[in-house]
Amino acid sequence: MQHPAILALDEQTGTPPGTDAAARIVPSLPGSLTAVLDQRKQLTGRIEERLEARPQMQCVRGSGPVR
Repeated sequence: MQHPAILALDEQTGTPPGTDAAARIVPSLPGSLTAVLDQRKQLTGRIEERLEARPQMQCVRGSGPVR
């Protein structure tokens, strides 16, 4: 026979606060993260293009490939 406190715990049920919100938010997370990563890639490309266009990049990279 189980202790009455254990039996009472087994009978208790409840839904934690925020469960409904999590059920709505969690399925959309992969799409949101993918969109953020895509934006990040686009920004990286734009920044690299702008840096490459600057004359100082030739100094930073040197006069050409090292042989």
